Amino acid sequence: MIEALIPEKYMVEWSGWPLTDNRFGEEFDRDARIRMVMGGRRLIPYLLKNRKHLKGDLLEIGPFFTPLLYSPELREVLPLSAAVTFLENDPDALQWLQEQGSCRLLNLDMNAASFAGELQQRLAGEVFDNIIISQVLNYVDYKSLLAELLVLVRPGGHLFINNVCDYGLPVLFSGKRPSDNEAVITASLAAGFSVKEKHVIPKYFRKEPADRLILVLQRP
Repeated sequence: MIEALIPEKYMVEWSGWPLTDNRFGEEFDRDARIRMVMGGRRLIPYLLKNRKHLKGDLLEIGPFFTPLLYSPELREVLPLSAAVTFLENDPDALQWLQEQGSCRLLNLDMNAASFAGELQQRLAGEVFDNIIISQVLNYVDYKSLLAELLVLVRPGGHLFINNVCDYGLPVLFSGKRPSDNEAVITASLAAGFSVKEKHVIPKYFRKEPADRLILVLQRP
């Protein structure tokens, strides 16, 4: 069983989300959290492949306690001039992110009716060279979010997506989440992105309900 091979090195006793008081049961126990970390890291090789573009202003959405931009692999290649912003609204994750290093935090709820207006107000026309969104699409209105992200990416800039449909905490899933990988691709094209890379990674853990989709999108 693959779960038996999960590395012990991953720390998953997160501030405000203790394993001893885990209200989500086995869907958010130690092994589930490590699967989450390992699944998020499946995007790192594609970020490293495109590392020449990882500069300027970078935005990572929904990093929780496992932001890819704070991974050792990416910290090693990011230029000192890169400005990192995180979009997150869990208070414990926000505090933890602030303690990790210099970054800007956007404390916004992507499911709030006011999200688009608040985001535009906070950024005041600012755009990013690259945006990373890993394992978040199940929890949001993905079509609306992709349309919002297009205007946040600088022309020629990239959006990196890592997602397994219907994988995570079902009690928190959005009714407007994608039904399958093709729906994500179709919505990305409809939003105005072009597909630079598409990779479908076969299920690795037995609890993954679908193949993993990796997209490297570009704003024309």
